[in-house]
Amino acid sequence: MKQVKYKYPYKSRVRKSPITKELKEKHKKGNTLSPLDITFKQKLITLKMHYAANYLIYLCRLRVELYHLKSQVSSVYNFNKCSKNKKDELWIAKKNAVLKDAINLLQQLRCHEIVLNICVYERTPSFLFKKNTDAILCNEYNKFCLALTKLSQLFEK
Repeated sequence: MKQVKYKYPYKSRVRKSPITKELKEKHKKGNTLSPLDITFKQKLITLKMHYAANYLIYLCRLRVELYHLKSQVSSVYNFNKCSKNKKDELWIAKKNAVLKDAINLLQQLRCHEIVLNICVYERTPSFLFKKNTDAILCNEYNKFCLALTKLSQLFEK
């Protein structure tokens, strides 16, 4: 093989971590956690509830990202070929049906806004940081816990 000579001498680059020192400190303190992870870390919800909420997040993101990619860059990723596969379409239809059932369940319980705000949109709930026991805060927390227990039962089926 012929060696390629460069005009400039090649210097090996030292790879630096893309995470800054400040961000590493925030990770250690737990300031970069999502509200769902904070509720789990503070032991306000159980592991099953946490898994159910994460599965709901997965279903929502799967539905949004899949169709977003399909409409925007279908030529790059060849989604047109993927969508003709019947197994993929059936799998997507099953996941969408599970998501629809979950959202219907949350709407029946009248707590879909609380769960979607905390889990999907990552908005910090008021019951996380306020220590007073207002009836409104307790009601919001109880609805959140009830919804996650029902979701965990739904996803176990």
